[in-house]
Amino acid sequence: MQISTLGGEKNSGKMADNKKNV
Repeated sequence: MQISTLGGEKNSGKMADNKKNV
């Protein structure tokens, strides 16, 4: 998923971090 909004990028980063933690 590619999002051009900065907020979207932050959300994607949080999701990636959550996947790593799980």
